[in-house]
Amino acid sequence: MQESWLRWHARNYGQAEARPIFRRIVSNLAKDWRRSRRAEFGALSEIYAMYSNTQSAEAAVIARSDELALVVRTLERMPRRHVRAFRMRTLDGRTYKQIADRLGLSVSHTHKLIEQVMVEVGLALEG
Repeated sequence: MQESWLRWHARNYGQAEARPIFRRIVSNLAKDWRRSRRAEFGALSEIYAMYSNTQSAEAAVIARSDELALVVRTLERMPRRHVRAFRMRTLDGRTYKQIADRLGLSVSHTHKLIEQVMVEVGLALEG
């Protein structure tokens, strides 16, 4: 109502015109308010829909821990030398040459060992 009065008062309408003009101002402001609320609600509902389709942080952590457990079980079934080479590459960040020298293997054989582990882990994660 205050906004309506301010708009009416700013124009200096005469007393005879006051009622219909004031009514029109109030009506237009109400329509504008309703339109903006609809637009705001639409935007918020889109944002809510986007976030409700994503996993919660707790569900993501549980899923990630399940994946890590699966990787650990897969590594436990692999030969020790394969796992050692894989860990040196992924966790220690060593080059294939460094791993080959450390394990007494050729670089190409070291590459094959690590590749075999990665394939096994990938297959386990795919299910």
